[in-house]
Amino acid sequence: MDGVIHHEYFYPEGPETVEYLLHATKDCEIGDCWMASLRGLDRTRILERLQARFASLPEGPLAILREQILRLTPKSLVTHKDRWWLLLSLDPSSATSEFGNMLMIPSPNASEFDLIRDAVCQQFLREFAGACNTIPPSNGFLWPDQLPNFVFRETSDNYGFVPDEWRDSVGFYLPGNGDVLVMRQDGVIGRWSHETGWSSQTESPFTQIAESFAEIVPDYVAHFADGAKNAFH
Repeated sequence: MDGVIHHEYFYPEGPETVEYLLHATKDCEIGDCWMASLRGLDRTRILERLQARFASLPEGPLAILREQILRLTPKSLVTHKDRWWLLLSLDPSSATSEFGNMLMIPSPNASEFDLIRDAVCQQFLREFAGACNTIPPSNGFLWPDQLPNFVFRETSDNYGFVPDEWRDSVGFYLPGNGDVLVMRQDGVIGRWSHETGWSSQTESPFTQIAESFAEIVPDYVAHFADGAKNAFH
């Protein structure tokens, strides 16, 4: 079955990212149970599935995000390195899926996210860990199996200087510019700067940007409401 192949700019040799438009998914072999349940469905029925999936999200910032996502248009299923996403379009009139006009969300997962101490962030990641807005996927929220690789435990060549207050912070989002959004053990959200982290062993690469994860969810929602190229920049 034919799909649209998207090549990674920095790694043109692959692995490829393949996008299957909804009308072409009926015969897809999909090794992801929730994604497989969308196979062959039209946009209306997929939105119904999403509405049922998000029904348990609590009132507050996550409910606002849910309502914004349900305004998007299901367009395709995307696979890369054995992972799958549902691609929703911000601009139904656009013929191509590209950076800035789409959101890709993965299947829900049952991970405990023990590294994350914030309850709102845990709920968010159970639905959206792996979500991104580039194709091929190169930014966005980390997958559960990636989180242990982004724990800032101590000063090192990889992370630079790690002050005591930021020790054991956990990265959870890659903006796509080399930086990492992190959560401190007390729930405070910060940005780790790759420019400082890779160049200095004495200057802190961390900057606080919010008191909690709930504070930054509106920034993510604004990305879809305003058609911004990326969230959290």
